[in-house]
Amino acid sequence: MTIAISIIASLLTFKFSHFLRIGIVRASTLVTLFFYVILLFIRTHIVFDFEYFLALVFGASFVGMSCPNRVGFLGVFLGSIIYSGLFHFLVPMLTGFGGALGLSAFLGCVVAVCLRLYIIRK
Repeated sequence: MTIAISIIASLLTFKFSHFLRIGIVRASTLVTLFFYVILLFIRTHIVFDFEYFLALVFGASFVGMSCPNRVGFLGVFLGSIIYSGLFHFLVPMLTGFGGALGLSAFLGCVVAVCLRLYIIRK
């Protein structure tokens, strides 16, 4: 479930910012607010960790803010999968969501770019 949410949030941010040309900050804001409203609605019917999923979406939007020339669509896709795994393990270890979200998003993108470069060179 967290991987799917991460992929959707990352790719929506990437698509909005680069293909609709609204900019990365506006795209991240739109995706985060969109998921906030959806999660708020779901929370009225189902009990779940609202803050955890909202933080997951917010961090996934960081992955989607990547440069299309360096990371690309496939890189964002792979980066969001890696991000969700890192998020799951790093958030409980790091105090404050800001450091864990940024670090997880950064590492997810770096690993995705390194995989892309490794595959291209082969």
